[in-house]
Parts: sequence; C-alpha cells; structure tokens
Amino acid sequence: MKKIFETYTGNSFLDNALYTLEGLGSCNITELNVEKLKKLFQDPYKKGHQSLMQLNKRLKNYTMLFTKNGPLHNDKEFGERIYKTLMESIIDGFEDEGENICELSGMRFHKKFETYYAETLQKIGYPADKIIGKDKTINRCWFPLIGGLGSDAQALPQARRAIQIHPIWVVVMQFLPLSAVIFKGGVLLVDSSNFEFAKLMVAKFVDEIKSRAESVSVSQQIENYKDYAKGNYILQALSILDDKEDYDDEYTDINLWSFSNSGTGASCEIDRVPNRLIRKLLAFKKDGYTSKRLGYILNNPKLTNSFLESLETNNDWWGLYIPIDKDKNLIESKFLEKYYELIGKKINLDYAKYIAFLLNIYVEKEKNFAKLIDSSLDAYKDDNYRVEIYKALIKATQEGKWSLEHHLQIIDNPDSFPIKNTFYSFHKLIHFYYWKKEFRNELPTLIQCQKTQVENACEWLIGLVQIDKNKEKTINWLKNQQYYAQVTFVEILLRQAKTVSMKSVLTYLYDENWNSIRIGLNELLRIFFNQPSQRQITFGDENGIEENPFTDFAEAYKKYYTEKYSNAKFRMLVKSIPNDNRKFKSWLGNTLQEREKYYNEYPQENIAVFELDELMSNPSGERRLNFARFAIKFSLLKLTELNEYQSNEIDEDFEDVLEETELIP
Repeated sequence: MKKIFETYTGNSFLDNALYTLEGLGSCNITELNVEKLKKLFQDPYKKGHQSLMQLNKRLKNYTMLFTKNGPLHNDKEFGERIYKTLMESIIDGFEDEGENICELSGMRFHKKFETYYAETLQKIGYPADKIIGKDKTINRCWFPLIGGLGSDAQALPQARRAIQIHPIWVVVMQFLPLSAVIFKGGVLLVDSSNFEFAKLMVAKFVDEIKSRAESVSVSQQIENYKDYAKGNYILQALSILDDKEDYDDEYTDINLWSFSNSGTGASCEIDRVPNRLIRKLLAFKKDGYTSKRLGYILNNPKLTNSFLESLETNNDWWGLYIPIDKDKNLIESKFLEKYYELIGKKINLDYAKYIAFLLNIYVEKEKNFAKLIDSSLDAYKDDNYRVEIYKALIKATQEGKWSLEHHLQIIDNPDSFPIKNTFYSFHKLIHFYYWKKEFRNELPTLIQCQKTQVENACEWLIGLVQIDKNKEKTINWLKNQQYYAQVTFVEILLRQAKTVSMKSVLTYLYDENWNSIRIGLNELLRIFFNQPSQRQITFGDENGIEENPFTDFAEAYKKYYTEKYSNAKFRMLVKSIPNDNRKFKSWLGNTLQEREKYYNEYPQENIAVFELDELMSNPSGERRLNFARFAIKFSLLKLTELNEYQSNEIDEDFEDVLEETELIP
C-alpha cells in the first residue's frame, strides 16, 4: 500500500495530529498507509466499540477545535452520513501528485476538498437545490483558525481565494481531539524542535483521553482533560526527557500553544520554554530534594511564572526566601544553591555566607538591629539593613577581613553613574544564611574580570588623592565615620587642575543634572583607606582640549587680563575669586563689566561676548552657583603656567582661600 507521509511538517496543528495517529497506531508516520489510516478512522482504539465519528460526537473538546457549525453538530438529518462518507472518500482517493500544492505541508494533489464535498452530498442524497448554495470550502469547521470564503466571518476582507490544503489533512485533523487537552482555557498543542519528545508527550495525552473515554458509557459525553497550568505540563515534559537516556545530548525547546476556535473569540497564544531553560530545570531533577521542591513550585500557579522567568533571565527569585512551614523554616540551602549555580552566580553564595559571618561577629548584640535580624525573616527590608552591613564591612576592613576589591564585586550597578554603594541584590541572600546560621569564615576568591566604570572612578580619585600634598588630611577625613560623607575633593581638584580633565570630574562626581553627588564614591574610598595596607595607584587622566562656556570664558578672560595688567601674575586672579556665592556673583558681574569697558576703549575684532546668567548656570542652563564657581576657578587654573605638584607656590597663595571655604578637602 502507498504510504502517505514522509516526515513531520513543522506545522504545529498538522504535527500534533500526526503524533496522535502515531500514539493510536503504535507506529511511525512513515508506516501509515491508506489502509491503516482507514482502520484507525473506523476504530481508533482497536476495541471495536466506536468509530472516530462516534468518539468525536461525544468528546467535549471537539467543538473547541472545530466549532458547532460542522455537520456532526449542526445537521441532525444528514450530518453523520456527510461526515463518514466524506472522510472515507478522501482516504480512499488519496493522491500525492497533481497541479495543486498544499500551503501547509507542500504535498501535491489534484482533487480539491470542495470536489469531494460536492460528490459526498450527491452520493448521500442531499437535496440538489441546496447543494449549490452550501459552503463546501475548507473553513474553521474542518481546520482550526482557517478563514474561509463562504460563510466564515473570519475570512480576511482582502481574501480572494480559499486556502489550498491537501484533503488528507482534513481527515488527519479529525484525530486531534483524541489528544486535545486543555491549557489556559484553550486547546493545547505541543510544538518542539525535538519531534521525538513531542511525539512522546502527545502519546501521553492520547492515553489519558483514551482512559477517560473508556471509563464512561458509550452514550455519555467525554469531559475535557483537566485544565492544567503551565508548570504542570512542564513537569510532564521534564519527566519524559528525564526518562530518556540521551536527553543531555538533545536540543529541546517547547512551545505550549493555547488556542480556541470557538465563535468570534477564536484566538491563539504561545508560552515558550527555550532549551536553555529546559536544561536548567532538568538539572534540578538530578537530586531528590531539589526535584521535589521543583515539583512543588511548578505545581503552584502563583509561583510558576515568576520562577521560570527569573530562572530563564538569570535573576534572583523572591520565592527562594519565603517560609515553607508555619515554623518559619526556609527552604534547604541545597535548592537555593542549585538555583544560583544554574543562573551563573554561584560566587554570590560565598559572598553572602561570608558577609553573614561578619554580621554575626560585628553587630553589637544588645543593639536593636541585632534583635531585629535575629527575630524577623523580613529584616532585610529594614531601612537600616544596608547601613548596618556597611558598618560591619568597615570593621572587617580595618582588621584586614574585607577590601575594596571584594566590595566592588557585590555592588548593584558597577557600570552606572552616579555611583551608588548599594548591594540590595545581596540583602535577601545574606539574611537567608544569617537566619540559617550557615557561614563562611574565609574571604571569597576574587573574580578576575574586566574593570568596571565604578572601579575606574575609584582608582581615578584614589590616585588623585595619593599625589596631593594634603593627602594625609584628606585620608583622615575619609576614614572618619562622622565626616567622610562631607569630603567634596574641590580643593584637591583645584590644586591638581593641570592634570585633571573636566570630563572626568563631571562623569565621576556629578549626576545628569550637574548636581554634586559623591556619597557613594566616598563610601567606597572609605573602605579603601581603612585597609591596613593600601596599594599605590598611578593617577592618569585625559587632559586634552575641552570646549565649554567656562573654558571659553577662562581663555578670553586670561587674554583680557594679561593685556590690561601686563605685570600682574595671572594666578593671583584666581586667588581673588570669592568663595561665598553672593560675593562670587558680584565679582563675576563686575569682571564682565570691566572687560566690556576695556574693549570699548581698545576695540578689537572677534571679541567674545559672555552673558552673566549663562556663566552662573550649569551646561543644562540651570542656575548652579556652586558649580559655576568651581568650573570657572578650575578652567582658569588650567591656564596657569605652573604645574601644582611640581611647586608649592600655588598652595601657599591659596592657603587663606582654603581656610575661608566651607568645603572640606
């Protein structure tokens, strides 16, 4: 006998129907021929009890697949005869050659479905005057979600012809109800690049529906297979893959289709489970405890989606930290540690255990915070949690048990500005191990990786501090618990203006609104300078030509000043700039007026004009006198002939200015 199919098609509807046929016939699709297909149509379960037509009339899922408008449910007089005769005629007349090409499978054929339908109506004695007007095209009554040109409201307005489908597929699709289970209120289709896996999963559904059909009287309706959630079906898939000896070598992704073909609400959505997520889930199955815990999570719809999303995207999952019983016991570390291993963050476990160990040592037991972390699972939510951890880390640093290099590996955003010394992503994990009293007493091994932007900023500022003549004073302020946050580095930047670029200053020490924001960076430097031993960092910076209103003003003003006061030292001008904002505004206004007056008396070509409001504002146009005062001083100092740390002359001239300022080094 001529075989019908060579391989699967890649079309989810067709392939699921083929998987169903394989499950019913216990054979491969390449073994299916016309004779076997007809026998399965006449007796799918090989029990001699009911034909496919009789089963489909009883199956509740049939109308979800093919609506109630087909002959089985919408024609009491002729329906069964139309259905049986039409299906058998198509099977008997199977052809694999012809001028027509199936748009779903690529199979060739000559005789169209409409012709088979018309001949069937004539054969069974359907009223001749009604045959002409009857819709005989392939529509949603014969193939789910297919728009037809007859009475089907789903046809696209621009459609000019019916879709070309090989008639044999209409027959094959009639077997789909025998494996159709419910998912998200619609019918489930299993789509996978691993055809063998998909075949096994659909075969399981075939057995389930067969068991349900055989458990009730042949006169009773067959209820739908339970509407399981996504997690339940994934567990079934994992069980199938876990039973296969060679699953580690196979690429398996799963697409869970949920579609409805009913009425005007026809719809389809797909939940994708990629191969990399399948690999991770299977890893949980290798251990008894983690497998059991995985089953609990995937069987709980409230947990499943967030768990799968977090696992797939390699992010922390909130459900790892919820109590698993009324005694507030947390899940076993084994599951959490497997999770972190699978998302590629195993090193985080070492850091969390170690920091929990430091908390246990350095948090003063009589303090309220100690009582909080010992009594509450939610202590990590407390506003002071980060602060208290930071205090413990400072104490550990002073004793050589922590370092800036280690600290930079736990901060949340190592490549973002402005710099923030936060490690919220570790809070839950630290408290998890603290609560369970599972510690690590050795510093984690540093991970060698590309330098982050925050690390570059720290080295830039540390190197700058280390070359400054007043470095001891600055370092003492940074080490001090009460005053480290007030250190602004303004005077250091002015003293080192010749070697520092404004671009670096703005990048590392200001936010996007040009506000000075240094607290995060200061906290990091406090760790570095509290280390018992500190490496010497070579300072380096870009120091090319920078163009902005302040540098333009500085260059123009130097030209004017040296012309007008030929014997004056230009550096003395910078000393005269007031540190008080009110006085600075007055000085700047007077300076612009004097310059304008000078060029009115001694005209020159192409003299730049500067507006007072522009010079008192930041580059975004907002009034920022503190920034303007610093930027003008900084730009003027870059034009002096002396290099600060090659001579102390500038420092001596600036000594009284530094004493007047409200800013700490």
